[in-house]
Amino acid sequence: FGDLGSAIGRLLQQSKKEIRLVTCAAGRSSKTSERAAGLSVEDLGSLDKVLEVADIVLSVVVPDAALSVAKECAERVCLAKTECLFVDMNSTGISDIQQIQHAVESAGLRFANATVHGGTKHLEEMGVVYASGTFRAEVVRLYAGLLRVEDLGDDVLLASQMKLLMGAQSKCLNVLFLEVALLASRLGLLDDFLAEQEAFYPAMYNAIERMLPTYPDHASRRVSELNGVVDLAQLAGNGGEVFQVMRDRLLNAADRWTADGDLTGTLKSTIKRIADSDRLSNEKE
Repeated sequence: FGDLGSAIGRLLQQSKKEIRLVTCAAGRSSKTSERAAGLSVEDLGSLDKVLEVADIVLSVVVPDAALSVAKECAERVCLAKTECLFVDMNSTGISDIQQIQHAVESAGLRFANATVHGGTKHLEEMGVVYASGTFRAEVVRLYAGLLRVEDLGDDVLLASQMKLLMGAQSKCLNVLFLEVALLASRLGLLDDFLAEQEAFYPAMYNAIERMLPTYPDHASRRVSELNGVVDLAQLAGNGGEVFQVMRDRLLNAADRWTADGDLTGTLKSTIKRIADSDRLSNEKE
């Protein structure tokens, strides 16, 4: 029950569907337990007990943990219900989702891929679930009426591919905006630039204003997602050079944000932290 898990849990709890929500917070932070308790989700204390009662297992974890969680469930398949469905809902790359599918299906569990696009704070209004795989219909039914759900077909990789495409668009847009804003800052025109962007491109500006200030909190995760985009481009026969440049620039910004301490702020302050860091670096040189 991190940011996304809590947002999904809240939607499911508030729905009129007869759903019993359970989790296992063992080994997680106290905040995880507090979030689950705040949503009246039952913490069963162990993954074993979760698998014993669950009809559907939703894996909503940080991308780096997705494969290990899938393997842990696969190792406990003897405890699971006969028709238990394992649904990976993480921002994983194509190679990872293939390994997750193999681990889950080899153990005898059913598998579906379902990725989520949209900020957790605006999930109900703007979020979408992309579902793919042979057993995706159960995912579609689960979220129907709660979120927009796009059924992408039998190919289990399609949900991950769509998530990566949407992520590439949003992240590259934010990185490009950051680069132009930093140039404006160096020229002493940041305030005027932001005002002109808002006047000429209001829809884009509103989206950037909503997204970019959230980047410092999870910058390393977004770098990881752009790594997945680079891999996808290369698999598709595109060298992915543009995405590599965007990833490297975001990685550079992520390092500056991480060293900065206080990560919260407005669009302007988010830009200025990088601009000030660049200025100090140039002065030292």
